[in-house]
Amino acid sequence: MPGIKSHWQIRREDGVEFDCDRIWLFTGTKLDITLCSLLKEALDAHPIEIVKGLSVLDKHLRWQGCELFIMGG
Repeated sequence: MPGIKSHWQIRREDGVEFDCDRIWLFTGTKLDITLCSLLKEALDAHPIEIVKGLSVLDKHLRWQGCELFIMGG
């Protein structure tokens, strides 16, 4: 589609760069990944520990077992 970027290069403050195809942004008031249809497929394919509705990520904010990075509340 014209005008839609299909590749992103993200650079962190420490200089580390990441190439990605998609960046998803969503907001809401309910913090429970088990209720998020967008993350249902990731949760089914790569089960992860959940504490009070939030996924337990590694030190890079990565979902264990795949290259999905999450940040937020």
